[in-house]
Amino acid sequence: MEMRKKFLRSLPYLKDMSTQIIMQIIFKLREHTYEKDTYILRRGDMSEKVYIVWMGEVAVEVQKKSQENLPRINIGGNQRRSSFQRTHETYLNFDVLKRGSCFSAYAPFANDGELAQLVNFRVSSPKCVLLEVSNKQLMKIGKSHLDLTFRLK
Repeated sequence: MEMRKKFLRSLPYLKDMSTQIIMQIIFKLREHTYEKDTYILRRGDMSEKVYIVWMGEVAVEVQKKSQENLPRINIGGNQRRSSFQRTHETYLNFDVLKRGSCFSAYAPFANDGELAQLVNFRVSSPKCVLLEVSNKQLMKIGKSHLDLTFRLK
């Protein structure tokens, strides 16, 4: 418990929080272990959790669309390039999150007003341990501690 308390105090967004707030967060945290190449969140997923990297690394992957023209086709003796294009979706590594990094699903303009994930979060180290807490639990703590609410906005 003392290690987690020290760890949370080392995070920039929690470093000035009272011991009471830190302890309330600690009691709500759940630890989950993931293996390499496991997706924590994928593009389009919805999640109501906040994830904090305790150990290991998480790759942030952004979608890359590349269009590739079809080969020229012969229409009535004229060589033309087809107007139809194939779209291939691939993902590029945008960043790597390490110990102390925090992430969650956030897309304010997703369909139907839902929060949907815009990027992939994939375990890139052999093993990764995340501390997870629900947004609702954090908001509940924030109701009695406005400084936490303002910090997490």
